[in-house]
Amino acid sequence: MDSNRLLYFKAIAESESITKAAAKLFISQPALSKSLTSLEDELGCTLFNRVGRKLYLNSNGKRLLEYATRMHDLFGQIEQDFNKQSSRTLSICAVGNFFPFLLKEYFKEGIRPITLKVVPDALIPEIMFSGEADVAVADDRYLKEDPKTSLRRITFLSEQLLLAVPKNHHLADRKSIKITDLEHENIVRSTTSDETSNWLEKILELNKVKMNWSVALDSETWRYYSSTSDENMPPCFESSNIFLTSLDLQRRNKWSFIKVEGIYTNRMIFIWFFEENQEFLSEFLQSVFKVFR
Repeated sequence: MDSNRLLYFKAIAESESITKAAAKLFISQPALSKSLTSLEDELGCTLFNRVGRKLYLNSNGKRLLEYATRMHDLFGQIEQDFNKQSSRTLSICAVGNFFPFLLKEYFKEGIRPITLKVVPDALIPEIMFSGEADVAVADDRYLKEDPKTSLRRITFLSEQLLLAVPKNHHLADRKSIKITDLEHENIVRSTTSDETSNWLEKILELNKVKMNWSVALDSETWRYYSSTSDENMPPCFESSNIFLTSLDLQRRNKWSFIKVEGIYTNRMIFIWFFEENQEFLSEFLQSVFKVFR
């Protein structure tokens, strides 16, 4: 059965006239009349009592109108749902600033509505399960795959804690060092509530380590002075996935980066999402897969 015929029938029933219904539907009167005849032939019954130029629903027509109305309402719900989805803003929360790499391919098709937020690991579950975010970029310390909640994940990257030290520092020749061996070293503490600081706090807690912080600077100030100054700057913790600025590139020529070993100093980062949102997220997820190729 052609759904258009049912919708045309509904318009005729509401207008009680083929002429008025044809004008409402912006189609010709003969075409609408033919559609009604075809529908009655298909159903094997008449749907209207014809009195002069007016049409009045008979019992068959009244029954069919109930179906046509329900179908019309369903079509409206489908259209509303998909229009809402197409204009929906993609919301991503992450435990670090992975966005430049994560969205590298996504914006190649044009600017899209999107909100991005870096948050502490512990807040990720609340943000995801409240529906505040469509996607979380985080490790599996606070989130777990769960068939009951349809929470899914795909592997994104591995993140390693590093210690950045000047080339003339006594640790500069080391390839790796245990977090517990750094308790008595003078190290810059970042006052910026960024991803590495949040992660580092948990690492120190799990390894039961207390750092000997020599100075407290926000991360941008420290990177500036460590790139431009000839003075012996203290070491600082960083992530292997830092996105390099021009200052970072300058500093990399003068600094060594040492792998820090210990509990939770290396973690797998996943992209988390709910299975029911997979269709809405399809373009985003496909763009992420392109990055891995």
